[in-house]
Amino acid sequence: MRREDVSMMLKVLFWSKLLSESVPVEAKLPWLKQAQELEETKVATEDPTFIPGPWSSCSVPCGLGVQKRWVKCRVLLSFTQTEVDLPDEECDGDKPELQRPCSSGPCPGALPPPRWPPEPRHLPTQGYVWEYRGFSACSASCAVGAQAALVRCVRAGTEEAVEEVLCDESRRPAAVVRICNPQPCPARWEVSGWSPCSESCGVGLQTRSVSCVKSVGGNITEPAEWSECGGVRPPELQACNQHHCPPAWETEEWQQCSQACVRGTQWRKVHCRQRLAGGSFRKLPDDECHGAKPATHQPCTHTHCLQPHLDGGEWSKCSVSCGKGIQRRESVCRRLTMAGQLVTLDKSACSGLQPPPLIRSCRMSPCSKHKYAKKRCPQVLGLKRIYIQTRQEKRLSFTIGGRAYLLPKTSIVIKCPVRHFPKAQIRWEKNGQVLQTSKRLSITKSGALRIYNLETGDIGQYRCWANQASDIFILKLIGHDNRLLEHPDGKDLEKELNNDGSTNFQSKEGGYVSAKCQEQEESPLVKILKPGQRWIQKNELYLDEGEPKKDAKALGNYLLASTSGSDSLLSASSGAFSLEPSRFEELMRNISQLSESRDVTDDLASHFVGKLMEEMATAQASSDKGSASVGKHLDRTPNSSERSGTNHLKSRAVIVRPKQHASAISFHRDLRVNISRTAYITNATHSLTLLCPAQGSPPPTISWSKDGKPLGERASWDSSGGLHITNPGAGDTGVYRCTATNDMGTDSETTRVLLAQPPAVRASSRNISDPRSASLRTPVGGRVTVRLGANLTLDCPVTGVPQPLVTWHRLEGSLSWNSVPLQNGSLLLQNLSLQDDGTYTCVAANPLGKAASSSLVHVTALGASSGHQEMGRKRVVMASRIGTVISITPGDVLRIGCPVVPSHRRPVKWTFKNHTLEQAAGLQYNGRVLEINTRSEGFEGRYGCQTHTNNQLISAWIQVHSQEFEWRFSEWSVCSASCGNRGSQVRKAQCVDADGQETNPAYCQNRPKPVTKPRPCNVQNCPPSWASTVWSRCSSWCGGGVRQRQVWCQRVEASGTVRVRPSEECGGSSRPEEREECVSETCAEWVTGSWGQCSGRCLGPAVSTQRRTVFCRNLNASNSNPNCDIKQRPSSVRNCTSEMCDVHWRVLPWRRCTASCGSGFQSRKVECIHRDNNKTLPDLHCAWQPRPVTWQHCNITSCGGECKDTTHYCEVVKRLKLCPVEPYTQRCCQSCSHSAS
Repeated sequence: MRREDVSMMLKVLFWSKLLSESVPVEAKLPWLKQAQELEETKVATEDPTFIPGPWSSCSVPCGLGVQKRWVKCRVLLSFTQTEVDLPDEECDGDKPELQRPCSSGPCPGALPPPRWPPEPRHLPTQGYVWEYRGFSACSASCAVGAQAALVRCVRAGTEEAVEEVLCDESRRPAAVVRICNPQPCPARWEVSGWSPCSESCGVGLQTRSVSCVKSVGGNITEPAEWSECGGVRPPELQACNQHHCPPAWETEEWQQCSQACVRGTQWRKVHCRQRLAGGSFRKLPDDECHGAKPATHQPCTHTHCLQPHLDGGEWSKCSVSCGKGIQRRESVCRRLTMAGQLVTLDKSACSGLQPPPLIRSCRMSPCSKHKYAKKRCPQVLGLKRIYIQTRQEKRLSFTIGGRAYLLPKTSIVIKCPVRHFPKAQIRWEKNGQVLQTSKRLSITKSGALRIYNLETGDIGQYRCWANQASDIFILKLIGHDNRLLEHPDGKDLEKELNNDGSTNFQSKEGGYVSAKCQEQEESPLVKILKPGQRWIQKNELYLDEGEPKKDAKALGNYLLASTSGSDSLLSASSGAFSLEPSRFEELMRNISQLSESRDVTDDLASHFVGKLMEEMATAQASSDKGSASVGKHLDRTPNSSERSGTNHLKSRAVIVRPKQHASAISFHRDLRVNISRTAYITNATHSLTLLCPAQGSPPPTISWSKDGKPLGERASWDSSGGLHITNPGAGDTGVYRCTATNDMGTDSETTRVLLAQPPAVRASSRNISDPRSASLRTPVGGRVTVRLGANLTLDCPVTGVPQPLVTWHRLEGSLSWNSVPLQNGSLLLQNLSLQDDGTYTCVAANPLGKAASSSLVHVTALGASSGHQEMGRKRVVMASRIGTVISITPGDVLRIGCPVVPSHRRPVKWTFKNHTLEQAAGLQYNGRVLEINTRSEGFEGRYGCQTHTNNQLISAWIQVHSQEFEWRFSEWSVCSASCGNRGSQVRKAQCVDADGQETNPAYCQNRPKPVTKPRPCNVQNCPPSWASTVWSRCSSWCGGGVRQRQVWCQRVEASGTVRVRPSEECGGSSRPEEREECVSETCAEWVTGSWGQCSGRCLGPAVSTQRRTVFCRNLNASNSNPNCDIKQRPSSVRNCTSEMCDVHWRVLPWRRCTASCGSGFQSRKVECIHRDNNKTLPDLHCAWQPRPVTWQHCNITSCGGECKDTTHYCEVVKRLKLCPVEPYTQRCCQSCSHSAS
């Protein structure tokens, strides 16, 4: 439980107890009033800021309760206008409170508090009565005290105070208590205890927490600003253990093995260094360090390279002689022998292994154009599209060739895609005049036109030129009444727009020349328009040139009739213009197609769009829902629509399913999940909506069910098919099915709702010791003792939703080569050695958090006794009055205890060989314990101790003997080969005692272990012998057949060379068979389908995947299950060349830093771009390469460039003289500079 939660609970309990014991006079407490005041709303900015969420409702319906809220550190990324969550340490200032007390009024049935002062009452005129006479002094000067009402006995009539015995005790009024001095006490410093020293010698640091708090009641405190606490702030940092460390050996990491395979040598650097009291290090000669110098070289062996593996063969030639093509190669199964030779194996030996890439792209020199080819003419790739903007947007992008009806203050980019023409030479005109650039209007390097904050002066016709090819874009603006705005020049502009003409280019000499292409080519995709050519000149809608036969209404009727009819195409929903999706898309497609095919004039299409906008405005006004704007592109399906009217064409009900993506957990308050995806409920989820959009004619009816049963009262759904669940919990988990039904058919889809849970590791607390078994499996947790050379499997059973990801770590460093993480989350430790001793931790993580559990693995030699396990470690042995005899290994640290109780405080006298001991190097004693460093010479002998207890002399002694251990080589092993050059012998280093008997290697750990190397043996020519290849496959897949192999006579020479000899030289032994009968019971074969399209996941530059079906089929037409050899199964997936994957990440420049100095943020835009056409693609196409970061810290420097302190510890650092120690020199630059001066 967090400190804030405990503080809040104590505060509520304190007030509840005070209210239950005595009734307060005040009706409302000051701190409750303050807690219920509204707070200022905060929004994210470009500087990291703490953003608090709304307060929850009070936890109780009456009385005192608690309110909670979330607080997150957020930053605003300017270019996307999105908020990003950051770690709390990135935000400056104190984090707002997460909880506060609340009061919902008194509970029903509670007694009302007594009034103060009491209501006037009629006192008798004679006798004695009780009466309130003020209050006692407050019990506390601050942080809430209490005052008791004083009751006195007075004489009736005169109200003179008399002795209390004169009043009737039974009529004494009830005691009344009121609260006093509720204001918090003055702030004070509060400190915690010092932490342990970070270093045992040299110079270490101790820290403690220092906070400024003020008491608010009882033992409850609240944090306060540091400026409120008076006096000097207690230090948070102090130096400790400022004395020199003894010289010690320091080793660096082992370098890579000298051989990548089989046997090699690796080395490391070993230094003798001493850490000084100032924190720096001093390098010393090797003789200054005690003990043997750690080994600098050791043998290393890697046998994984001896396993079969798949290599790639030689690449084929590029498939083209110029331009871009592909190369292919075949996979080859190979294996490296112990002698370092690479041999080729049958492909079956590498079955199941991942093959290397077998296809790659290649680029040859650019293809040269034929010398007799004609020059290709430039083309402008225009796009006939109409765009109507109904929602204010910051920036829009268009392509030349269309028209747009936009809102003022919008920024736009008009692109001019061209072929066979440099983009930098594109020229622009407006209304037939050369375009003049300004601050609001500019032309990019790629030839696009950019206009900022559209005004009425921007209305007009824009034309881009590529030599003699051109296309136009018509721009008009929409007013607040949904009517088109006019250009400031009025009708004069319309005349200019109607004038046709051509444009000349300015020559280098300053004049204008006419540019014409020798040959006009027509692209199969785009028709080239001549300058000034209209979209249409004659069609069935015109009687004569320029005289329309029908008006826009007639065109509208024609278009509406082409869309299957509808009683009302337009509707207004939630303040947004909308059409029935299929009608809207089809209607606007017809407008674009008619304009593009020259079936209607540009002006007529524009007139009809204006009429359409007026009808949209009329539908908007009749809906009485207020004005709102929603932008819709004509190529997109509207976000919302109301279906009305009767469709003449009927279609089956179909649920619109989203593109399949991995379901991700979300912490939004209101969760909306599309059908067919998994929904995860968290503590932050206040409402859940399952979306089930459906299409069909007539409109389908939506129904829902859960786990095959009808839904209860917990859920409801609307006409659009969305299922709503308020405050979802564990009872709402299950499988929800959405069913869409109409007269033509039914469709259904499911969504799974799960309760998200943080990860947890079901660890074991038992200690396992099994020094005999060769294999052991145990869950993580506790201590595990196994024998040398055993295989240990550590299981990591985890729970959590979504399923946690399990990773393994080792406290002492990275995992060794024999540590293999398994797919089920377990860790396999193979062939354990003494170097595998350590702590292994399994970490389970999912979006809700992490969980970890560790096991301490101890590797011991087989048969080692418990007494032997203690050797090599620090020992404590008690002396006795009758004497104790012990043998130890030189190098161990021996501690001898005098047999007295731990609380013994009288002096203890220690003797060695009947001489009084004095503390010296290698000898330390403190009272009843004597510590001896046995690395020094002459430690053998009798040690004694004497002391007095209860006026009696106590004397005890112990005899210490030295038991020597050393490394010795065993005998050479038997030669591994009788001839040739592959024979070798090895011997191992053994730890032996003084009698030469082998013992536990731990006894020799303080002595350098000699390095043993194998030696060759039996290096001589081998006698000739028969050799053969492996048997071929059986000639028949089903039934009887034959198999063959090759047989020859060979001799292996002493140099390792294999020579083929005549068969007569091997006559001493029988020749192996080269052919034999075989029977195959498979009677099945693999059948493959044709390769599919190259549309799989991108694996690299221009490399994707394609698939085909592979199945097993019986050859004898039997109905039994086919039994094909899985090793011979053809591949179902292969690499292929895909132009769609020829992509890369394009990184735009970093935006300006949010801070000119100090710590700020900056962001940039990262896009997935196709290399050939520079089009922006979804990030999924570039997922095969790491995505560059989109934001980073910037200007992490001192403001102004001067030397400044960056931590408030600098005064302590200066006082403790730690300025020469890194990193204090940099972090306390200003303070340390003044100290030096």
